[in-house]
Amino acid sequence: MRLGLLVCDSVAEELRPVHGDYPEMFNSLFAAAPEVDLVTYDVRVGTYPSRLDDCDAYITTGSRLSAYDDEPWITELERFIRQLDEARHPLVGICFGHQLMAQALGGIVRQSDKGWGMGVRRAVVVGREGWMQPRLDELALHMSHRDQVEELPERARLLATSAHCAVAAFAVGDHFLAIQGHPEFDQDYMAALIRRRADIVGSDAARAALATIGEETHEQVVIAWVLNFVSARS
Repeated sequence: MRLGLLVCDSVAEELRPVHGDYPEMFNSLFAAAPEVDLVTYDVRVGTYPSRLDDCDAYITTGSRLSAYDDEPWITELERFIRQLDEARHPLVGICFGHQLMAQALGGIVRQSDKGWGMGVRRAVVVGREGWMQPRLDELALHMSHRDQVEELPERARLLATSAHCAVAAFAVGDHFLAIQGHPEFDQDYMAALIRRRADIVGSDAARAALATIGEETHEQVVIAWVLNFVSARS
């Protein structure tokens, strides 16, 4: 299974020597799936596959930027997302990617008045799809976001929701899957990121987020879902 990683950011330089960059994180995430061949495309500099079917599916990373920022590379990535949608080619969006997928298809993304969502966050699974095996009633993942999808695209199906993040996951057709959380983050990186952003999120919020580190997360379940999701299309 060939997966194309659409790289939308880099890990902060001071954290990279210990935690690696996004390609390394995703390679570690898929380490238990030897059938996966991960290929990277840095979309920030306009690197894209020559053909959509160069990869069985694509995955977008997170980004420090917002989906609604006026950046040429974000506009180009939106166009690519719409191309994938038109071709019904599988795409999985993570955090920023989740939000940009919604926006590209007519949804609304805004900075949330509920503040930052950081640390381990839980969402109730409200959608049931055949590829969502093993089953979960509640999805727990590391999160780091202030923006949220506030209105889903017309064709989207809500998969997971919480009081803080109404759209924690959604799907469109049988080809688009979007997840607000970060399955690629391990707990050490999540803790380092919270400490690095403490001045931005506020000391109380940072302490509360750090208190969640070590709680159970479901990144391996998410990877099973992603592999099932892509395999169902092949």
